[in-house]
Amino acid sequence: MSNNSPISAAVAAAIQSGNPIEAIKRVREETGLGLQEARALVDAHVAGRAMPSPSAAAPASDLPLQAILALRQGRRIDAIRAVREQRRIGLKDAKQIVDAYVDEHPELLAGLGAMRGTLWRKFLFAIIATALAIACYWRFAT
Repeated sequence: MSNNSPISAAVAAAIQSGNPIEAIKRVREETGLGLQEARALVDAHVAGRAMPSPSAAAPASDLPLQAILALRQGRRIDAIRAVREQRRIGLKDAKQIVDAYVDEHPELLAGLGAMRGTLWRKFLFAIIATALAIACYWRFAT
């Protein structure tokens, strides 16, 4: 895929040879788009209309499973990386897609906040328990 055209030379060749089904298959393989999005991209090229970029055409709700799991664990950077690898897009586009997914699913942020609170409480408990153990040792060992 070139920088100024959202379709590759192979897709353009398939379209010019009158084989739109092959063109749609290639778009799906190259971009990871769904059938409807790939068809819309090919149809727009055939009609000579302005074509959306593949990253813009792909809905945010179609995040790879790896990205969703990373978000649930609070690893936003790993989610962006997974989207970049699966869709073969740039960092900015992947970040926008992940941000849109988080906006559509605010419960992810609520879960992350609760998880951080739980971790903080566990950390605080460990410090207090350690301090008590040291105090007891100091008191009874001397």
